[in-house]
Amino acid sequence: MSALQKQDKFAPVRRTDGKYALSEDRLNWHLENWAVWESSNWDAELAYTLSPGYSMSVDFDQMCAEMDRRCAYTAKAAIESLTPVEQCAVFNKLLKSVFRFRDDPQNAWIRARWNLAYALYKRGMV
Repeated sequence: MSALQKQDKFAPVRRTDGKYALSEDRLNWHLENWAVWESSNWDAELAYTLSPGYSMSVDFDQMCAEMDRRCAYTAKAAIESLTPVEQCAVFNKLLKSVFRFRDDPQNAWIRARWNLAYALYKRGMV
């Protein structure tokens, strides 16, 4: 596939139900970002180790960390809007939490991703 044919990962995708949603790449990024913040108990110093030599100023690094935190809070709100089984599937898959429920975990994970892709798109995430 040439570079011109490659799909823009920031562009929304139209699903089979006709609604727009985040692309798989963007959904994965938002979920991974949320998992980093959730596992660090929302502490910026634990979530990211910032190297002062990596960028031109510490202020830029702090700005990036703050934006990542805001994206994670939006993802958190979207996850909280899921059904309890779907929430458990997200925590199980991304944070290795153990839950017992009657539904098939893989089906719950697929439904959760489907609903999150739409919910995050609706909340203005790209």
